[in-house]
Amino acid sequence: MTTDRSGLLVAATAAYSRGSRVHASPLTHAPARPDLGLTPWNPLCASTTTIHRAGPDVAVDCGTCLAVMRRRNLTLNTT
Repeated sequence: MTTDRSGLLVAATAAYSRGSRVHASPLTHAPARPDLGLTPWNPLCASTTTIHRAGPDVAVDCGTCLAVMRRRNLTLNTT
């Protein structure tokens, strides 16, 4: 079981007019919404779409996020 902490990289969904995309995003305290607690904010691809944390078995399918994860040697559920 992974304990939520700031900086933890999680899968996060974003809805678009043509479907949805799963991004990789670190958990953080949203600057304008501290009441949300830790939430995915500022995905690795710099998408500006509102995102929500996805389930633990959801795979990232955003090409830019995947490229950044490979380049930086990052995996989900790590800091």
